[in-house]
Amino acid sequence: MVNLLLDADALIKLNRAGVLDTIARTFACVVPHEVYREAVVEGISKGYPDAYSLKAIIDGQMTAARPVAAAPDDSGARGGGDRAILSHYGLNPDYVVVSDDRGLLGALTRSGAAPVTPAALIVESSRMGRVSVSEARQALRRIRRIIRQDTYERALMDLED
Repeated sequence: MVNLLLDADALIKLNRAGVLDTIARTFACVVPHEVYREAVVEGISKGYPDAYSLKAIIDGQMTAARPVAAAPDDSGARGGGDRAILSHYGLNPDYVVVSDDRGLLGALTRSGAAPVTPAALIVESSRMGRVSVSEARQALRRIRRIIRQDTYERALMDLED
């Protein structure tokens, strides 16, 4: 089974797409402690409605990883969650990192990782038969305004292949 390491951005986008629960049932998903704090704890304290559904899915179906020493500030990652992703990936390079954060994607690529975007993960879930092509298109439409246009268009093209 593929182990996914998800950042807050990916969790939020996959949740808004309506496929986070399916992703959690399909893959072994790991959420670093700092990412959980950003997406769930801070989200709840700020009144973000997504935070409650994230909490339910993460607590029920994912592994919340313990804190590890964060990657250095010069890693290219902007926040604590991003540095936690880099640190966890450094400890286990078998993880597939899921993110849409350009700074984090750049840092991961420089370190030899092959991260995937939430849109690409939706396409892969369709290829695996976990969601239909129609459901994948619908999921992509739900997040169209919060992902890059070229990412959206590529995902739609990939769904057709």
